[in-house]
Amino acid sequence: MHCALYNSCPVAHKHLPILDIEPSDYVHEVPPAGEIVRPPIQLGETYYAVKNKAIASWVSIKVIEFTESTAINGNTMKSYKIRYLNTPYQMIKTVTAKHIVTSNHRQCD
Repeated sequence: MHCALYNSCPVAHKHLPILDIEPSDYVHEVPPAGEIVRPPIQLGETYYAVKNKAIASWVSIKVIEFTESTAINGNTMKSYKIRYLNTPYQMIKTVTAKHIVTSNHRQCD
């Protein structure tokens, strides 16, 4: 029965041309080695953040206040009070810098 099911449809393989890819073509896209330097978050500027979960879509926000929050280990960290833009209601939330992304990146050529 197995042969009757699976041998009845022969697989046709496409012969695609070989791609000419040079590793040096992608070297300019890689950032330099070392710690990533991010510009400081500015009060009143527009950025992007997620509303609820990390897998949600990014929406535009405005930073309205700088605050400090205490982590589980007792250290204080800088937090930001943000307001979500383009939403039917005014949602305000406090997040850390790792939850905020800027849009001033270089576009792909």
